[in-house]
Amino acid sequence: GAGSTGWHRASAPHFCPHGLMLGIPGVPLDVPPILLRPGGGGVKAWVCQGVMCLPPITDLAALLEVVQARD
Repeated sequence: GAGSTGWHRASAPHFCPHGLMLGIPGVPLDVPPILLRPGGGGVKAWVCQGVMCLPPITDLAALLEVVQARD
């Protein structure tokens, strides 16, 4: 599906032992500022290494390209 559950299932085979995937519903108050940037509705993914993050990814195919490149 297009929702966050579908994104999780599609990206799960690309597990990174030092990675972390979080589903954050709504707008939580206690997340790093990078995750509070506006970006419209829908599912977004941030791929980060250390303190550097790529811009939010809003397309599942684009996310899979990024995570496959990091496999």
